[in-house]
Amino acid sequence: MREDREEWTAEFDNDPAFLHRHFFANVNFSDSRTATNPYLKNKILEYIYTYIVKDERGLKDGIDVIMAKADRNTDVKKACAEILIGFFSDQGISEYVDYLNQEHLAGCNMDFEGGIGEIIARSSPYRVGDMVTSAMITDHRGHTSDLTSTEKPYNVLMFHASWCSHCQEEIPATGSFLDLYSKTVELKAVSIDTTAAGHQLSMRGFPGSVQHYCDLKGWDSSVAEQFGISATPSFILLSRAKEYLGRASSLLSLTG
Repeated sequence: MREDREEWTAEFDNDPAFLHRHFFANVNFSDSRTATNPYLKNKILEYIYTYIVKDERGLKDGIDVIMAKADRNTDVKKACAEILIGFFSDQGISEYVDYLNQEHLAGCNMDFEGGIGEIIARSSPYRVGDMVTSAMITDHRGHTSDLTSTEKPYNVLMFHASWCSHCQEEIPATGSFLDLYSKTVELKAVSIDTTAAGHQLSMRGFPGSVQHYCDLKGWDSSVAEQFGISATPSFILLSRAKEYLGRASSLLSLTG
């Protein structure tokens, strides 16, 4: 705690500064006892809520800071991962579960118990480099398509919905995105709407070259489940060879 020592209070005039510059630098993450310290979860969540920048890059940087420290001990790493996975799952932003899994847990043989293991399996079904043999969707008119098929080098699946305000902010950017990458990227829009009217509304603002898909099953759509989609917008990047290359919550992050 910042108030534990007078010199800490003098140097750090607020908790966020202390958490960022001092707490994570001095906690003994190499000691397995840290994994069961009741303050660990509180301080990690306080760090996320009060210090880091609340955008995609800021959240990922926050994950990197925490997991870099936690990498010193398997028990502590597991505890920190469970805290972060539970938090991001509760917030409905599972793309960060995917990021944590891809960037910090890949290759780790950790036995996550119960709900945490299920969250990882559901939110992050593919690792970068995995092959996605197909992703079949049958729209409300009975037409069946494989979302993974493309003649271009890259294939972007944008999961969105008519009621999603963040999607409405992203859709205008698809025009300039395709202006830059039209020769190498195919963009497919997959609506999570549950009515034909909603799907029709969701198509507004996209360039004419974008193909649209919707099976009217919402979050229960088989393709949404296949890719671990629990938030919109979500962008899935595949290669023409159907290799899974990653996911993002914005076109800017996708291209970055």
